[in-house]
Amino acid sequence: MPIDAHPRTVVVQSFRDRDVPDWIKRCLSTVRAWAMQSQFTYSFIGDEFLDLVPDWYRQKAGPHITVVTDLARLLLARKRLAEGFDRVVWIDADMAVFNPRSLCLDPGLSYGYCREVWVKKNLFGPVYNLRINNSACLFRNDNPASTHLDDYIGVCTSIVAGQPRVLDHTEVSTKYLTSRNRQHPLPILRGFGLLSPTVMKALLASNTKLLKLFMTLQGGPLHAANLCNFFRSKRESGFRVTDDVYSAVLDRLMENEGYVLNGLRNAESASTSAV
Repeated sequence: MPIDAHPRTVVVQSFRDRDVPDWIKRCLSTVRAWAMQSQFTYSFIGDEFLDLVPDWYRQKAGPHITVVTDLARLLLARKRLAEGFDRVVWIDADMAVFNPRSLCLDPGLSYGYCREVWVKKNLFGPVYNLRINNSACLFRNDNPASTHLDDYIGVCTSIVAGQPRVLDHTEVSTKYLTSRNRQHPLPILRGFGLLSPTVMKALLASNTKLLKLFMTLQGGPLHAANLCNFFRSKRESGFRVTDDVYSAVLDRLMENEGYVLNGLRNAESASTSAV
């Protein structure tokens, strides 16, 4: 049941009803607490969330459940706006809000998405890509957002309908949004970000050099971060991402409200000012 704290903005989340890792529960609780602190309505939906998507689309998406949830969050956002909310904020279940006091939504945004700084290592050192993803997104009840939302829903269905089968789990999310951003820059939700397995490993190893690179590329402070549940129990760049890893990363982030990352920005600024 929704928690009716504020009738104008609703924060929506979803996750399966079974096999929920403890660290996911912790992430969900941080978002719920932030929503209540911000006097937003909080709404959680279980597996029925997937029923919002047409059967044909789900079948063509095959094993790529994220392709299904990418469309479902847009349909749910449109539904909540039709119910009378002024703003809908979607946040992935694997997003942790570790500095709720500083995480604010730009009241002027009609819609917006999350900046993604994807860092990994190869034989020559760290490499990175700057992307846009939908792990956090916002839609306001106005004409620009409604037009954008309808267009994006149409793009999702068109892309999936036009393929024999979906091969890329980011086909209608990061892949599409990043491409669109290159042509016409998309509004960004400040304070939200994403930690790749390489960055999580650096966080646990106190690899200050790599973390400084990450925060420089981020271009601003982080108050919430997506932890990439997609990599759960997988090996990425020689690093196996277990539930214990996610829990340890959460512990580090929650200490001093993310100072382990944002403190590097402050130190860099102080160093620059002293020169």
